[in-house]
Amino acid sequence: MILGWPDDKPELTVEELIDLAVGDYHLDGIEILNHYFRSKSADEVRKIRDRLLQKGLAVSQYSSDSAFALVEGVARNEMVERLKRDIDKTIFFNAGIMRITGGDPNPAISRGESFQKVIHGLAEVLPYAEQQRVVLALENHVVDQSCPEIGGRLDEFMEILARLESPFLRANFDTSNALKAGEDPLVFLETAYAHVVHLHISDHNNRDNAFCPVGEGDVDLSGVFKFLKAHDYDGWVSVECSSRGRAGLDRSVGYVRGLMRGDPSENPLPGPTIPQENP
Repeated sequence: MILGWPDDKPELTVEELIDLAVGDYHLDGIEILNHYFRSKSADEVRKIRDRLLQKGLAVSQYSSDSAFALVEGVARNEMVERLKRDIDKTIFFNAGIMRITGGDPNPAISRGESFQKVIHGLAEVLPYAEQQRVVLALENHVVDQSCPEIGGRLDEFMEILARLESPFLRANFDTSNALKAGEDPLVFLETAYAHVVHLHISDHNNRDNAFCPVGEGDVDLSGVFKFLKAHDYDGWVSVECSSRGRAGLDRSVGYVRGLMRGDPSENPLPGPTIPQENP
C-alpha cells in the first residue's frame, strides 16, 4: 500500500508526505504526482529522489496528465515533449509506470472530435514510452462531474486501450472517478481489470458531490477489495485523500488497511502494514 495526495494545491509538501508514509503509516511506497514539485528544477527532483532512497520508499508511479483536445500547433508539440520528459522522470524515480489522463474535452468541438485528438496525441507519445519501456497507465480521470474527461467514461476508456493496443498502455483505475462519471465502480473495474497495473483508492460523497476520506463516501470499496482478492491482484494500491487534511489521511489509510485484511473495522487507525513484496 502506498500514499498519494491528488489535490493540485496540497496541504502537505512532498517531503512531509514521505515522512508520513515512513514514520507514521509504515507504507511500502509513495506515488509522485507532477504537481508535488514547486519549481520542477533538476535539483528539486534530485533531492526528492535522494530523500526517497534515504527513507527506503519505492515509487509506484509518476503521475502526469495531458489535454490534447485543448491544444494545437506549438502548444500541442510542447505537450508531447513535456510528456516525454515526464517519462524520463518516471525512469529517474525507478517507477516503471507513468499515470496519464485523457484531459478535458474541447467545448468548441464535439466530444467525438475531442476523443480523436486525444487518441492522436497519445499515439504520438506511446512509441517513446515503448522505447524507454515505461508503461503508460491511463486513468479514468474526472474533475467536473457534469463533463468527465476523455476516458473518464467506461466506453471511452476501453476504446482508447483497444485503439492504441500496446503492452505499454495499461490502466490506472480510480474508484471514486468511476462513480463521479456516473459509472458503477465495480463494473468499471471488472471490465477493465485485465489492463489494470495500478489502483487509486478514493471515495466520493454523492450527496455533497465531494471528495471525502476513504470509507465515508458512496463507493462500494468492500466489493472492490473482494474482487481484487478473488482475482489475486498483486499490484500497487494508492490511497488518495485530500479531504480534511491529516485527519482525512489517517482515516483513509486505516480504512484501506482494514479492507486489505478483510474487515475495515479491524484497524481504523494507522499501524504497521501487512508484510508483502513490492510488485
